[in-house]
Amino acid sequence: MKATHLILSLILAGGFAQANAQAPATGNFRCGGVGIDQSTQMKADAAKHDIFLTFAVASTGAYLSDVDIDIRDAKGAQVAAGKCSGPMLLADVPAAGTYKVTATYKGVARQQTVTVGKSGKGAGAGQTLTWAE
Repeated sequence: MKATHLILSLILAGGFAQANAQAPATGNFRCGGVGIDQSTQMKADAAKHDIFLTFAVASTGAYLSDVDIDIRDAKGAQVAAGKCSGPMLLADVPAAGTYKVTATYKGVARQQTVTVGKSGKGAGAGQTLTWAE
């Protein structure tokens, strides 16, 4: 009887965990920049990617993490989405064009339009999205 209860409990717990799991990230992007070594590397890698954004507090410049991102092309089709666990985003998009990046921190959304030329890489370098903290 105890074994039956244990099995049933494990099945229910597994189903609950799956129901609460976040959707996996999509698209070709990476986030990071936590610590001096990682932030230095992300900045150095920016020229190799189409989009480079930083997330920060407006008043202090302190970096922010746990930012939800959504990148869409000019037609509104999603090309990347997920959560940034670090304050910097490097992303590559499928083609030259205009893209809208929506970054949401604590329920407050910021948008940035990025135009990626035919040469592509480095289009979003130096852009920072900020929030009040």
